[in-house]
Order: sequence, then structure tokens, then C-alpha cells
Amino acid sequence: MIAGTEFFFHGASGYSFYEFILRRYWRIDQKPVYVQSVWLMVIVAAATFKFISFPSIAYSISIGIWYFVAGEIVRRIWNGNKEKMLELFFVKNLAVLLPMAAACSLFGATAGAEWFDAIWNFLFGQFHLSAAQTGLYIAGFSFAGDGGTMIVRGVLNKFPKLQLNALKAVRSKGRKTTEEAEALDREEERTGEVLGILERWLILIFVLAGNYGAVAFVFAAKSVARFSVLDDKDFAEYYLLGTLLSVGTAVVTGIVINSLL
Repeated sequence: MIAGTEFFFHGASGYSFYEFILRRYWRIDQKPVYVQSVWLMVIVAAATFKFISFPSIAYSISIGIWYFVAGEIVRRIWNGNKEKMLELFFVKNLAVLLPMAAACSLFGATAGAEWFDAIWNFLFGQFHLSAAQTGLYIAGFSFAGDGGTMIVRGVLNKFPKLQLNALKAVRSKGRKTTEEAEALDREEERTGEVLGILERWLILIFVLAGNYGAVAFVFAAKSVARFSVLDDKDFAEYYLLGTLLSVGTAVVTGIVINSLL
């Protein structure tokens, strides 16, 4: 594998793991933006440890600084507009990943530390996966998890009336007081998020294994759980739109990983 490409896989896996796993589920996103940037510097430096050198450390620091700048610019432009969440998601991540890829050309002649490969092969050689391939899998599963959630939410937020009517359909199956309805909405959102992540991870595993037929099984199993409210037209449209987006994200992610491998 070309050294620059390998370096990018390492760095991108660190970024993906931070952005789509640590930042949200470890509540790092609730800290000041400069603290989030420092966390990213540390994670990218750890992910590119095989290439440890002054240039790689400078690379990690510059990525953290650029992450801070890009995040602030994007945040100020859209100013919390939920209907622009999808654009915000893609612009922010591309604004970080594209400069990361461009900067990796500087490492085209850097082979990385031989001792790192020796230790890696000793620990994980039986799995026949290099560190770069493992990083690619980490990046893919991280993106399919929370990244997929952001894509699905971003598209659904463009249809606020459909969302509202779908929630009303779910509420009609339970209690109707305002407090209980709001609690039901929050529980429905959390449950849907967890189910969506598990769904995308399962589908990603099937696609990586070349078993596309099993994707239909996951889709059918999820539909059974929603069968009681699928007779409502608004909820059915909302459910199908979200599910197709979720499945499509996982399938495309798997295809990209397979093509890169």
C-alpha cells in the first residue's frame, strides 16, 4: 500500500472514531470547541502512531486547528437550523477530510516504523489484517453508526410536517397527556436511533461478507416491530424514508470499504 494512502487511512480512522463515536457518546461535544479540537489532535496522533515523527505530530495539530476553524465557520453560517443539518454534516466533514487527504501526499515516501508492523503482526497477524485495513473498518463502522444517524435525521428534518404527523401516529397508541406524550417522543427517538445503528452495523457486516440477500432479512425484522402503526400513511412514509436512507447508507459504506480493500 502506498505510504501516503496508508497514512490517510490511519488518520481518517482516528477522525471517524472521534467524530462519530467519542465526541457524541462520551459527551465531548458538550465541552468548549477548543477542548474538542485538542481531543481530535490526540486521537489523530494516536491513530498515526506508526508514522510518529515531527511532521506527523505537526499534521495532528494542524488537523485539530482546522477542525476548530471549519466547525466555527459552518456553525455560524447555519446557526442551528435543523433543516440544514444534512448540508452542515457533509460540509463540516468534507472540510476536514479533504485537507487531511491532501496533506497525506506529504507522507508519500514515509514507510512508517518497522517495529510497529512487527508488534502489530505479533498481536493481530492471525486475523490477516494490516493496521491500515483495521483503520478502514473502524472508520466505516464509526461512520455507519452515528454518521448514518446524522444523515437520516438530516433528510427527515427537511420534512417537519411528516415528522409531526408520524409522531402523532405513535402517540395515538399510548397515553395522551402532554407530559407523557413528550416522554414518548424522546423514548421513540432514542429507540429509533439505537435500532438504526444496529441495523446499519448488521447490514455493513453482510455487505462486507458479500451476503446482500441478508439485507432483506434485517429490513423485514425491523418492519415487524413497527407493524402496528404502519397502517397510518404518514408514519409509513416516515418509516420507509428513514429506513431506506439507513439501509442505503450502510450498503454504500460497505461497497466503498470493499472497493478500497
